[in-house]
Amino acid sequence: MNLETNRLVLREFRRTDFDDYFSYIMDAHLRQMLGLGNVFDEPSALENFNWLMENRKFIAVCKKTNSRVTGHICMHPPLEAVAAAQPYCSMQGASLSYALAAGEQRKGYMYEALPALCRHLRDDKGIDYLDGEYLSTNLPSRFLLEKLRFQHWGIENFDGIELTTVVRIL
Repeated sequence: MNLETNRLVLREFRRTDFDDYFSYIMDAHLRQMLGLGNVFDEPSALENFNWLMENRKFIAVCKKTNSRVTGHICMHPPLEAVAAAQPYCSMQGASLSYALAAGEQRKGYMYEALPALCRHLRDDKGIDYLDGEYLSTNLPSRFLLEKLRFQHWGIENFDGIELTTVVRIL
């Protein structure tokens, strides 16, 4: 996969991208928003990076100006509760999570990247819907997903943390 937008290239992560990943994933606030409390140093970041490389569709978000990885989008199996519900139970779905380096947030990069990925998943991969979760206190993610026409699906409490689930039919 190699998708281009005006300012970005979306491609699969490479092992050589770890230094860029480590650079942005060490931001404590970002790790909190991603629920990565177990990632706190280089060895734990490398373990997480390797797990994502082996177990998920791990997409690098690269700025065209410098070709550096400045964030990621990760594709997961669809959330079980969503996949079991109408109308999604008869559709092909996926779940997504995403992150950007702290200095790159709120510049419209994910608003640019996610629609390109949605078109690719719908047109080339046969995905009918996407779901995702965010911490209910993460207002920037909420506003981004609302702007991208994701619909509120539900709220769950996970170990005392309130997560909002959203869904979008592609």
